[in-house]
Formats: sequence, C-alpha cells, structure tokens
Amino acid sequence: RLRALLTEGRQAEVREAALELSLDPPRTVVERLPLARLLIDVDLARRAVAILKEERLDADARDVLALAYARTGDRVRARMLLDEQAADATESSLTHRVRGEMLLGELKWAEARAALNESLLRSPDDPFTLVLIAASHHYENDVVTEERILRDARRRFPHDPIVAGRLGELVLALRPTDAGSLAEVVRLLRQAAHRLPLNEGFRERLSVALMSLEDWREAVKVLVALTERWPENPAHWNRLGLVRGHLGDLEGAVEAFESATKCGTCEGMERYLIFLNLGNAQLQMADRTEERAKWGRAAWRTFQAAQTIVPQDARALIGMAKSTVETDPTGDQVHAAIQMYERAIELFKGGRYPPAVVHEAHLNVALLYTDLWVRDPEAESEGKRKALWHFEEAAKLVPPERWHPSARSAYDDLRSE
Repeated sequence: RLRALLTEGRQAEVREAALELSLDPPRTVVERLPLARLLIDVDLARRAVAILKEERLDADARDVLALAYARTGDRVRARMLLDEQAADATESSLTHRVRGEMLLGELKWAEARAALNESLLRSPDDPFTLVLIAASHHYENDVVTEERILRDARRRFPHDPIVAGRLGELVLALRPTDAGSLAEVVRLLRQAAHRLPLNEGFRERLSVALMSLEDWREAVKVLVALTERWPENPAHWNRLGLVRGHLGDLEGAVEAFESATKCGTCEGMERYLIFLNLGNAQLQMADRTEERAKWGRAAWRTFQAAQTIVPQDARALIGMAKSTVETDPTGDQVHAAIQMYERAIELFKGGRYPPAVVHEAHLNVALLYTDLWVRDPEAESEGKRKALWHFEEAAKLVPPERWHPSARSAYDDLRSE
C-alpha cells in the first residue's frame, strides 16, 4: 500500500508511515526486506540499517543492508557485505549496483561503469542504474554521452521521476537560455517534483527554469513551497524575493530577503549578495512610498552591512550613495554621496564590473555635481568640470541618446558652455 502511495507522489505520507512501521517492524527478515527497501527510497537508510543489522541475513538481505550502509556513508560495512556476496558467489544485480554507487563516490569512474553495466546485464529494466551510468559520464565531463543515456532512459521509462529529474537538470545546465529547452525542463522537473516532493534539488531547479522563462507567478508557487519545506535554505528565500520584486510585491520581496539573512547558513559571498538584493528592494520602496526617508535609512544600513563583508566591492558603496540621497537630499548629504560614488569608481579600476553599473555610477555622480553647484554657487566652476568629466565617461559606455532625457539635457547644457 505504501509503495502504491509513493508512485502517486505522496512521498511525505509514505515517509512518515514507513518510519512508524520501522519502530515496530515485522518479525522475520523476509517481511522486513520490503520495508527496508522502502525506507532507503524515502531517505531513511539509517532506519533500514536498524531493522536489518542484528539479523541472520541471506544474500538478498545482505544486498539491501549493503545499500543502506552505502547510503549512510558507512563504506567499510557496505564493502564487507559486498565481499561476502562475492565470496559466496551470490552476487546479484543489486550487489553490482551498490558497488558501482560506492565506486562513483570514490571517483573511480571506469570501475564504477563496469560494475553498473554488470548490474544492468542482470537487471536491464532498472532505470536508476542507467541514471548512475549517465552520472559516471557526467563526472568525466562527457555530457554528450550523459544526455544520450538519459534520453534513452526517458524513452524506456517515461514515468520514472529520477530519470525525468536528472534529464531536466542536465538540459537546464546545457541550454539555460533556450526557450524551447526551458519548456522541456519545466515539464521534466514538474513530473519529478510531483512524484518526489521531498527532493529539494528537483524543486529548486524547477524554480530556476521558471524564473528563466519569466513565469513569475508559477515560480512564486514553487518557491513558497520550497521555503515552507526547507526554511533554512537562504537561496530559496533569495529567489522568492527576486520573483516577488518582478511581480511588484516589494514588501513581500523585502520580507523574503530578510528571511534569507536570518538563515544560519547564510554567510560569506551569499550573504553579501542577499544584502545587495535587500538594499535594492528597500531603495525601490523609498521611491514608491511616502516613507522615503525611513526606507532610505533602512537601505543605507543594509548596504553598510554588505560593505563590511566585502569591502573591496563597489556595489555596496553605490547602494550606500543612492540611499544617502534618498534619506535626506541636503547639501551635506550630496557631498557624502559624491564621496561614496568616487570611492566606488576607484574600485571599478581593480575589478570587472558590468558596463551598465559603471555607466550608472558616472551618470549619477555627474548629476550630483550638477545639483551641488546649484546649491553652492562658489563650487560652480569645479562642479561643472567634474560633472563634465563623469558625463563623458558615462558616454563612453552608453550613447547619450539612450540616457534619461534629464541626464542628456544636463550633459548637452554643459557641452554647449
């Protein structure tokens, strides 16, 4: 009954029921074996070990226990059982498959393939063995052969979720911008995620594919489910924030980014990038709400936190400059914003930044210099000189015809003088 539920995609229910059964398992090994296999299939290999390890085992049971040990990372005990099978001449297709899995973990691709091919000869209708053979080619960067094997497996086993999921992941990695390929990826990963709802990787890749297709509403549904099931993964919250931003839900975006920063595993460069996303969302809130100063200050604190993580990256400084202007665009704050932009522009010289980022920084600081001399006539001469220089640097990256009309007008006025 549980196996039938598993094929219907009710993985969470099966996992809970299998765990409960394992606490009071059947008496005989023969009766325990199907339960042990089910426990392994729902990522409860340690419970499978617990219900088998104290028993006198026949060849079939040794194979299942070896698989359970291999999945828990206990290679020594798994190998001892496999050696017993070889010594007794009782090796089965599962014996060879477990050996192949272990050899893959040891980075012995050719030996792993030999074991897996032997398993396939004995049990040609096992789709997971084909997936493992494809993986051995993946690790050797032979993605052409990997895709050929997975597509053949897909034709033979069109309803197998592991085959669908692995093929979807591969196509997404090989052709991440092709619309036709992305549509295929979504179909494959939907099937895999439906049948294996506890597989985090398949759902995550599905969200990435939907975002690449700009199907924001479907992406939100997948990402909300991911954050509910795996709330400690900051990547899910970060993507949810990005998607909500595309849908215009800025408050929801800010909430998602803040949730990402609270995850215990959110650190290093990932934390830095999430802070940038949070700060940019807060800046957009400053532009679109009446509480401009409040959101400007929040953005400034966020970008400052980001800047402490990666001091030599210009993007946090640019964010601080923008939020400084939003907070209180007085003459003093304009001076402070200009200094931050100037420091960021110095950092541009030491790294590779997108031309659009560099262009925007030059344009913004030029406009701030323009604003400055209006406020302080004594600074007019110096301000115009610096503004013109930054305008010209911006023009090297993006033609003035593509600028905002107000920026183009300010540049034209300076040039005419």
